[in-house]
Amino acid sequence: MRRGGSACSPRSTSPSGSATSRTSTTGRPADRCRRRRTEIADEPRRAPRRRSATGPPSGLRRAGKVSLRRSTVDATAWTAVSFAVALVVQLGQFALLARLLDPSEMGIIAIVTLLNAFVDIFLGMGVAQAIIQRRRATSFELSSVFWLNLSVGLLVTVAVLLGAAPIASLLGSAAAAPVLTVASLVFVGSAVGQVPRAVLEKGIRFRAVAVSETIALVGGFAVTVCLAVSGAGALSYAWGLVATAALRSVLALVQARRWFRLRFRFRIRETARFLSFGVFQTLDGIVNYLGSNAGSLAIGRLLGPAQLGGYTLGYNLAVNLPARVNPIVTRVMFPVFSSIQHDRERVARTHLRVTAVLSMASIPPLILVALRSEEIVRLFYGPGWGWIAGMTSALTVVGAVRAIGNPVGFILMAMDRVRFGLIVNIVKTAITIPMIVGGGVLFGLDGLIGGLLLSSALGFAVTCAVLRVVLGVRLGAFLRACAAGPLLAAPMAIVLLLLRLLPEGAPLRLLPVELALAGLVLGATALLAPGRDIAEARSLVLSRLPARLRLGSAAPVEVAVVLAAEERFDGSGGAVATWVRETVSRSSLRIAVHAPWSSASPGVDVRPHRLYRRIYAVQRRAALLLARRRDSDPGAELRRLSFGGRFWLLVLAPSLRRVPTVWIHNRPRYAVRLRRLGYRGRIIAHLHNDLLDHLPPDPAAARRYLDAVDEWIFCSEFLRARAVDRYGLIATAVLYNGVVPPPEVPPAPLGGTAEAVFAGRLVAEKGAREAVEIVRRMRTEHGADLRLVIAGASGLGDDATPTPYVRALDEAVAALPGVVRRLPFLRHEDLLELFGSSALLLYPCRWDEPFGMVVVEALSRGIPVVTVERGGLPEILRTSDGVVDGSVLVPPGTEEEVADAVLAELPALIASLRDPRRRAEVAAASRRRAADFGWPGIARRADELLADPRG
Repeated sequence: MRRGGSACSPRSTSPSGSATSRTSTTGRPADRCRRRRTEIADEPRRAPRRRSATGPPSGLRRAGKVSLRRSTVDATAWTAVSFAVALVVQLGQFALLARLLDPSEMGIIAIVTLLNAFVDIFLGMGVAQAIIQRRRATSFELSSVFWLNLSVGLLVTVAVLLGAAPIASLLGSAAAAPVLTVASLVFVGSAVGQVPRAVLEKGIRFRAVAVSETIALVGGFAVTVCLAVSGAGALSYAWGLVATAALRSVLALVQARRWFRLRFRFRIRETARFLSFGVFQTLDGIVNYLGSNAGSLAIGRLLGPAQLGGYTLGYNLAVNLPARVNPIVTRVMFPVFSSIQHDRERVARTHLRVTAVLSMASIPPLILVALRSEEIVRLFYGPGWGWIAGMTSALTVVGAVRAIGNPVGFILMAMDRVRFGLIVNIVKTAITIPMIVGGGVLFGLDGLIGGLLLSSALGFAVTCAVLRVVLGVRLGAFLRACAAGPLLAAPMAIVLLLLRLLPEGAPLRLLPVELALAGLVLGATALLAPGRDIAEARSLVLSRLPARLRLGSAAPVEVAVVLAAEERFDGSGGAVATWVRETVSRSSLRIAVHAPWSSASPGVDVRPHRLYRRIYAVQRRAALLLARRRDSDPGAELRRLSFGGRFWLLVLAPSLRRVPTVWIHNRPRYAVRLRRLGYRGRIIAHLHNDLLDHLPPDPAAARRYLDAVDEWIFCSEFLRARAVDRYGLIATAVLYNGVVPPPEVPPAPLGGTAEAVFAGRLVAEKGAREAVEIVRRMRTEHGADLRLVIAGASGLGDDATPTPYVRALDEAVAALPGVVRRLPFLRHEDLLELFGSSALLLYPCRWDEPFGMVVVEALSRGIPVVTVERGGLPEILRTSDGVVDGSVLVPPGTEEEVADAVLAELPALIASLRDPRRRAEVAAASRRRAADFGWPGIARRADELLADPRG
């Protein structure tokens, strides 16, 4: 709804209510209104208000709704599709033509390619990049630029038509003249589509660009194939270029019609600010062309079209291959760099990441080509071209250097430093051209290749210097980014070199087998290799997979809970899984739970990870098998087989990439691995056990783990104080475990036999055997009619694999038949029912219990607790009035000292519980204390800690 008049409304009303004129003596409001209505080319025309199928109409100004990073990722994906098609078409086209044409005809095609590349520099005069770089462009300006481009295209076409014969002679092949005549039509066709395509790219609407270019490339390829098969020779390539240019331009005009309104208007002054940018880019393009194509020009002139044809095929594999990969990133990043050009440090950081991505995308295939050049050349071009294999291997070095240095030109354009870049290029080209041409004159083709290698080394040094001057990038940082590709490809290269040691004709020496092995090794390295750059690239690729193939769901959440690689979230997990289920189900935040083995839980957004679920199932079976054979703890075996959660986090990382907060439970070391995998959000480590059990005791040795975590939560003040004293933590909080208070029911009469219960994991620290010994002594020394029920897991979840400790416990139980019994695995709900029917919880633990969840749960069922004053247990049982009525805290000590202290208190406690009124008082006091640990209050506190970084 509009709030008041506009300066551009047809009529405006004065305060007195009378209509005022649209003109004045001090200005031209009407003219300003007309200008305003044509101001921003990014905006669609006002008539169609609906959103475009290709995206919102406001281009980069959408940042308030969709992040620039998200737009960039989507644009990169679509650009990758387009350039993948272009790569396949180019390789397929040359592979077909190399088999149908002789070397001289391939040389003619190379001449056409050289001329097209040179004329393209002048065709647009850099105005397309200027449209992208400038923040605003009116429809009047864009129309003027369009007609300027079309005029230049017509002039260039006429010039090439008239000069085809002398140009062909100059480049060393008079037979190329008819082909150049046909190819000249490309220039007018390309000129039509430059402005609409620039408008689409400025708005990062690369889906539309990708669709049009894919259709155009496929159409042009079809024309080339049909004509080549029918015997048209090199002309088939020229007509294919014409068809591609025409299709691309027509489709660009159609797709940009909402953002580009073509007017029959031309004003040279409206093109001035674009030409001022484009002139320097054009000059820079000429210099770049001479530096990049000096080898081709020299070969064509000095050695003839046949040698030029072979060189072009090798160049196509070794240099154009990464050149086709580069624009997937650089073409998208140019408008992105332009939008952040004011932030030099951000541009520098982004450039280093782009360099690392380009290195990883370009260098591994180049290493493969270098090591298997002869086989790959014969595969693509046929057996008659084996003589170019050595040249192709050498050219891969040139391709690698150009792939890494390519983004620098886009940086200079985005930062409006084209003039500086032009000066640098002129100096560099003035040095490199004599190297290349001189090598060709003195030593032929080999000397020319050597000159190219020397010029590449110089180009790399110049790239480092330019980045230092323009962005302040240090040499070490740039070299680290460049090294991402070689490091990724190193295992693959080692495998290929080892295969060379096998005898000729061995099955593993076959090219398809070698390529398959190389692909497997490279894929495994990409999945498993550490490092931030590879992790970001891996997460990006995995997050773009179709939903049914993704390793985890990707719906937006505020917090992601990460459980340990050994934890189950299917009802058979331990205290940590119970805590997470009860808290998250009551949270007001959008929280997703990630567990390796999970099932649906009411009120909890559980994210399935189907791939890792299979891995976990294999690990679990292996852990149980090893535990039986080694007579060891299955849990310990599973922890070893999970490799510290490395595979779990690798699978999980793509799902966490866009989550603001990651909440890691009981595995603080995961924080470092997530940081290495590229996660940059907030990490909260929630400790349900002593932090010293997870990190080195020396604070200096633990520093990298501590620095990876933003905030710490502990399940008791005892654990928090220990961690603060040891490591000097600052951002800490305590979040207790909780219970669901049951409906209050009067406790049942105790009867003649009192039954105590022990609950907990059946490990030495929990004290199950000590509980059996206390019951035995109660009966023998005090004559008390006391029985014991033991409830606890002996293996992994509901698995009943006995450990050495469990077997010793079973022997102690068997020695007291009818007095002590051990139950199989109980689900959480059944355990709570068992508490309600018991007289007391006997829990003589032998370690500093982090919290003691079973203690709170026993209190919530109205039964007293007899335990040791260790760890976090006093925080549960002690109040301002002392120990909870009926419960007993004995001082810590040796096994015998603890048993003696318990035996001193237990007879009187059991006797008091036989009084119904006293038992009701104890039950009421226990429930009141348990109410302080209710899940609703803990969930609210958790929401406060998670929502507010300051806790």
